[in-house]
Amino acid sequence: MTTCSSRVSTADLCDLYWDSIGPNIQQAFPGLVSLGGKRTCAGRAMTVTCVDDNVLIRELVSSPGNGQVLVIDGGASANRALLGDVQTAKAMNNGWAGLVINGYVRDRELLALLPFAVFALGTVPLRPLKTGAGHLGGAVSFLNITIAQGDWVYVDSDGLIVSKRALELPAEALTEQ
Repeated sequence: MTTCSSRVSTADLCDLYWDSIGPNIQQAFPGLVSLGGKRTCAGRAMTVTCVDDNVLIRELVSSPGNGQVLVIDGGASANRALLGDVQTAKAMNNGWAGLVINGYVRDRELLALLPFAVFALGTVPLRPLKTGAGHLGGAVSFLNITIAQGDWVYVDSDGLIVSKRALELPAEALTEQ
């Protein structure tokens, strides 16, 4: 599973895998809100850390995403939005599977119209800084989980789970929903 799908279910994945590889799966604390037009997303994580500044995010969403989920650790700062509809549309058009943001975004109404997964802590109207602060790659920690670059990320309205290996739902689980 490397792209957004209406068939990703974190609850079903937990039911199927938690006992067998429990220590290798992490469940995030609640806090992320689905703000895009797609409500589910899965893929390998590409990580970036930047607080109140989106220069690195702009560079990433302008490059091929190859079905990865862009995981942004904005330090949960509510001072400024890290991105809005323009950068989200670039991510969608460049093949990113979705965005998971430990921070805030803006343009809520327009994000909801994009057929793309955006999960963030909420919205604030002030635009981001453009200083280039932050760094690419490495592990990011928020909501009681740690996501390393290359980990598998699964997110839907029930929550966020992270695994060191790919998880898939069998066809029969998908038809039982």
